[in-house]
Amino acid sequence: MQIKTERLLLRPISTSDLQTTHAYAGDIENTEYMLYLPNRTIEKTEKFLARASAEWAKEAPSFYEFAIELSGKHIGAVSLYLEHPGDIEFGWVLNCEYCGYGYATEAALALKPLAIRLGAKRLIAHCDARNEPSKRVMEKLGMTLFSSNGIRYYPDERGDAPECMYSLEIDPVVIREAVPQDLQALLGLYTYLHDNAIPKNNEALQKLWGEILVDPNHHIVVVSDNNAIVSSCVVLIVPNLTHNQRPYALVENVVTHPNHRGKGYATRTLDFARDIAVGCGCYKIMLMTGSKKDETLRFYERAGYNQGDKTAFVQWL
Repeated sequence: MQIKTERLLLRPISTSDLQTTHAYAGDIENTEYMLYLPNRTIEKTEKFLARASAEWAKEAPSFYEFAIELSGKHIGAVSLYLEHPGDIEFGWVLNCEYCGYGYATEAALALKPLAIRLGAKRLIAHCDARNEPSKRVMEKLGMTLFSSNGIRYYPDERGDAPECMYSLEIDPVVIREAVPQDLQALLGLYTYLHDNAIPKNNEALQKLWGEILVDPNHHIVVVSDNNAIVSSCVVLIVPNLTHNQRPYALVENVVTHPNHRGKGYATRTLDFARDIAVGCGCYKIMLMTGSKKDETLRFYERAGYNQGDKTAFVQWL
C-alpha cells in the first residue's frame, strides 16, 4: 500500500529502514515530548521495525506504520493505531531537519481516508501539553481539544507531564472518488442499475478497472455510509475545441441502493460531480435518463438540470 501526496510518498515501513528510522527515533532532543521515544539503542529501533513489519503482513493489522519519503529520502513516519472500537489514533514523527515545513500535517491528512475506510468513528491524538507543534498539526487535521487534564507517564527520567487529547468525530457518510478497493462493492451496486450482472473478476476486468482509475478524465463518485458504498455516479470530462477550448462533462450511471434511497445521497453525488466539472473548467454538464417518471425528472431538475435546452437522441450499438 502506497499513498502519494503533493510532496510525499507514504509506504509501509520495514526493517530495511533501520538507519533512517533510528536517526529520528534515537534523537533525544527531537523526541523530548514523545511517550515511547527516544530509542536509546539501535536494537530497540530494530525491534520496533520488526514488529511494524509483522503487522503489515497480517490480514487485519492492529496498527499501520508508514514511512514518509520526500524525493526518495526517508524523513519520518506517520501511523494509525486501531484503539477501542471506532477510535483510531494518529501518530507522527519527523527527522528534525524536516520539521516546520508542513510534512507531518500533509502525511497525516493523507491517512484520514484510510482511517475512515478502516471504520473510524472518531479520530484521536494525544500529546504532551507542552508540545505546541503537535497541537497545531492536530488542529489542521480538523481535531479539537477534547481533554487537557490527562497525565503522561514517561517511562524514564522525564517523569509525569500534563497530556492533551484531541479528537474529531467522523461523519459515517463520506463522499469521495472511487479507490482500487471499491471494485466489488461498486459492481454489487451496479446490479440495481439496468439489472446488471456482476462480471467475473478476471484479468480483463482488473485491467479495465486499472485503466479507469488512472484516466484523469474518468471520475467515479461514491457515497459511503458506514463504509458501505450505497450511491454512485460517473462523470466524464471531454476535452473540446469549441467554447474557448473549455471541456464539457457527461454524467452517467447514477444509482443508489434501494435501502438507502430518499436520504439525499444521489443529490450529493451529483453535487460532487458538478464540483469536479467546475474544477476542470467545464462550461456545461449533461446527463440523460431513461426514466419517464415525474419524480425522477423532478429530481434532476432540483439538481440543476433542465430538459429545455437540448434534445437527446440515442443510438444503441
